[in-house]
Amino acid sequence: MLDLVLTNGLVVTPSGAKTLDIGIAGGKIVSLRETGLGPTEEATRTVDLRGQLVVPAA
Repeated sequence: MLDLVLTNGLVVTPSGAKTLDIGIAGGKIVSLRETGLGPTEEATRTVDLRGQLVVPAA
């Protein structure tokens, strides 16, 4: 089980922007998958980022 799933975020990557679900465990991103493809992964907490932009940061 994941600690946190961020759903429906518009994630900006070097190859473009996609609506993705981001799985986080132990403070690290452990999964990225397109929103709506299969069931959402189980997590202790889920946050809907619909309408929000997600960009990488150091």
